[in-house]
Order: sequence, then C-alpha cells, then structure tokens
Amino acid sequence: MTEPFSPEAVAAYRARMRPQTVLLMAGGPQRRWHGAEPRHLAPLGTGTVIGRTLRQLAQNGVDDPVVVSAAPLPGLEGTAAQPCSGPYPAALAGTRPLWRGAVLVLSADTVFSDGALRAILSTPPAPNHAWGFFGKRGANSFTGKEWSEIYALRFHADDGGRLAAALADLAAAAVKRRKLHELYRALAGLSPADRPYLPPGPLFHDVPDWTDDADSRRDLDNIAACMRQLPGADGLAGEGP
Repeated sequence: MTEPFSPEAVAAYRARMRPQTVLLMAGGPQRRWHGAEPRHLAPLGTGTVIGRTLRQLAQNGVDDPVVVSAAPLPGLEGTAAQPCSGPYPAALAGTRPLWRGAVLVLSADTVFSDGALRAILSTPPAPNHAWGFFGKRGANSFTGKEWSEIYALRFHADDGGRLAAALADLAAAAVKRRKLHELYRALAGLSPADRPYLPPGPLFHDVPDWTDDADSRRDLDNIAACMRQLPGADGLAGEGP
C-alpha cells in the first residue's frame, strides 16, 4: 500500500490535481475602472490583458480555457465562453456544470508574470487540503498597490459540493466586496473576529513578484511600468511608453 506522503503518492496526487478545467472569470464589477472597454480587454503591449493570459495558458499546454463573462467579448470569438448572471459568488457558482477533475479559476483582469502562472498551474492544493488560493496577503511592493489580492483558486470537482455551499452562504449574506477573500476565510474555517483578515496558512500561496490585478487604469499603468523593465516575452521592453 502506498504511504500517504511517499514519492509515489505525491506523484499520483499531482497527476490527479493537474488542471482539467480552467475558468477565466471576466464578469467582475468595474467600480474603479474608467475606460471605454472592460478592464480585462484593456490594451496591454500589443494585445489585451485577457489575451496575454490566454497566450500564456496556451504556452503551458492549456488550449481549452473557458471565459466566463456576462456578454460575448470581442476578439475572443474562437475561445470557449460561458455566460454568467453576475459577479462573485453567482458567477462562479454558475460554472458548476463545467467542473471536471481538477479546476483552476483565474481572474481575467490579473496580469500574470510567466513564472507566476507556471507556478499556479503546477502547484496543487497542499495534501489533505481541498483548496489552494494564490495571491498577495499585503501590499505589492512592485506595483505600489496597498491592499491584498487573490488571483486564482484551485480545487477538485470532487469537493465541488463544499465550494458550492460556501458560495451559497456568501450569496445569502449579500457580501458586496472582497468576495474571494471572504470565500478563502469561509473555506479556511475562520470566524468574523479572526485576524489578520487574510492570514497565512496551508490554503494560501503567496505570489512573490509583480503579478497584480488591474482594478483601475492607474493599476494597469503601474503593472505596465514594471513590465517595461523586464526583458523577453514576460516584459514590454521596446513596446512604447
């Protein structure tokens, strides 16, 4: 019989948790975004924010991600799409029929470094834990953003019932903001009084580089400024101011 943490067990677990369903959530509110287009369609380099993520996924062998959006997105006609009825938690709950095997949920308005997305794709939830969240628990020293962010969630469809129940509780509580943070706190078993708000733990994986959410035009400008300093495909060197 294979031991719980033997090399064979670890290999089998990683194979089971290799993402089979990848969802790009593009239905979030645009409260701080002042642009003609949704923030995930904002220009970045020679493409768009979401176009960059789709290219990165393809480079890592993910050819069939599903974009979850309230309306069809121009320029993505060849990409699988799933309509949603609203932002979190309803949008994620509505994708449950798509959950097959290991599931990866990505924010469509996050600009990922190549290294960060590779790490997210290759890092399953910790053994004996059903969930894996990826983000920053505090300020981003690269982009200057002062608050925490969650960029991605990984889980297995076998645990979908627990996730759906947590999403239903959030919907019933009419949570208005920081919904992924509240989902993390719920799945981590934290009470409303527990502090810090986004504590460390085995469910949370810190992303240590400039990867960040483009909540506002200023955020995207700061991300692009970081990227212009980087060589190669991961940066925007030579692509203008």
